[in-house]
Amino acid sequence: MAVWIANRNDPILGYDGGYLSLDNAGTMQIIRQGGEPLILYSPSEDINKTKAILLDTGNFVLQELDPDRSVKSVLWQSFDYSTDLLLPGMELGVDHRTGETSSLVSYLTSDIPSSGASTLEWDPKRGELIIQRRGQIYWASGVLRNQRFEYIPEETQAMNRYTVVSNEDEEYFSYTLWSQPTYRHVGEIFESETVNLRNVDASNFSFVDENVTTSDCKAICWENCSCVGFASLSDGGTGCVFYNVPSYVKFLDANNSGDSFFLLETSREHRRKSILNRVMLGVKHLIRR
Repeated sequence: MAVWIANRNDPILGYDGGYLSLDNAGTMQIIRQGGEPLILYSPSEDINKTKAILLDTGNFVLQELDPDRSVKSVLWQSFDYSTDLLLPGMELGVDHRTGETSSLVSYLTSDIPSSGASTLEWDPKRGELIIQRRGQIYWASGVLRNQRFEYIPEETQAMNRYTVVSNEDEEYFSYTLWSQPTYRHVGEIFESETVNLRNVDASNFSFVDENVTTSDCKAICWENCSCVGFASLSDGGTGCVFYNVPSYVKFLDANNSGDSFFLLETSREHRRKSILNRVMLGVKHLIRR
């Protein structure tokens, strides 16, 4: 699957019809047989040595190099010219300095990459993602609050960290992925639960008494392999209380009266197996004793 196409609306036919060229002047272009070249970047003034490279992020960039071959600046990047796929680090929005906007545009058909009828855009006034079909809105993500969109399932967003920038120069949305520790499992999410912690040893808790929010608590807990739940330290939603015993058995007697915690949950089947495995480990420990 192609994640980016430089010339989706100006295709080169045939397998040997064109090639990518970067000349000594710093001009990067697609040369086609029997036709005008498609210029991707042309410098307005003399520049030093250049290098085109595909980064691990999927971003194809043209870099200007210093004499020691270190990177001086990025002259052009494919992330500024999105196709139909939003990769981590890409930006959707508008550059008020140039008037350029960036959005995703669907394929014309499943096999033809030319621009189609649907677009995915960031609406800075609404504070949400929208999909339009021929100018008519038919889907919206809901407003982004506390690092979550209203109408997108939690499990779909569990590994995303969102960034919104709004100033006089630009307005855009982008996202990155949380690092995935080896002790976490695909599908694990934090879900709000009411649990009875009266019989839990207080030494199993730790605290962060700082001006941090729920999203910060979530990130800290996610990176700590012994953390299985957290709550806000204050009624105002700041600070963190972490529950650090790596066992869901403690919460099996949860009822409707107790403390409100965000607990790390997996799919029902995975959680059932996890509990059974922990119980069996306890049984084996007793047998050995």
